[in-house]
Amino acid sequence: MITHSLKTKASIYALIFLLFSCGGNQKDQKEDQQEAKKEESSGGSMSDAVKSIKGLSTIANHSEDIEKMQKTLSSLKPVNNEQLKAALPATLIGIKRSEFSIGDNAGLAGLQSGQATYDKDGEHSLKLTLTDGAGETGSGIASLQYMGLMTDHEKETNEGFEKNIDLNGQRVSLEESKNGDRVDSKLTSLYNKRFIVSLEGDGIPASDLEKAFKELDLGVLK
Repeated sequence: MITHSLKTKASIYALIFLLFSCGGNQKDQKEDQQEAKKEESSGGSMSDAVKSIKGLSTIANHSEDIEKMQKTLSSLKPVNNEQLKAALPATLIGIKRSEFSIGDNAGLAGLQSGQATYDKDGEHSLKLTLTDGAGETGSGIASLQYMGLMTDHEKETNEGFEKNIDLNGQRVSLEESKNGDRVDSKLTSLYNKRFIVSLEGDGIPASDLEKAFKELDLGVLK
């Protein structure tokens, strides 16, 4: 199953904000970009980090929008359990929901989320997680997600791929990894600049996650 460290992403994006809040001039930014290109072409140990910050300019240009979005979200009240439950469909791509849970996230106080599992046969399953970006905690996480989706990121290897695409009118991050005949996948999006939508496929390809995403009725989340 594909997993990502929220702390790692938070550190990267926090660094991005610090870099641009320090008032660096255009010359410094150009020099940094040139150094990044040199490091990437050299195939050094920092190549992954360079790829992670390719969207610096894009994020900097939208910093005011991001700040405004976070401020607005922090002042909102999270949706209730019934609204989250309504957004967790009984079936996804023909697989019946096997379990669900809704309520405050045990790991992060004040974070409202809902999760549903769709188990096909014990070997192939989907997990849908909906997280409300309202409130102090949620607004910070939603902002990080928004920044990650803004970039035109794409990477492909023999083991899989990861890329940001437009799907069903939404910006999404799509990933797939292969291990022999095994295929796992993940799709993440931010609905209405507030609700973090995450689909994880265990033994399910990314193409099926795209189908599942299109089936979601996110309009019930307001």
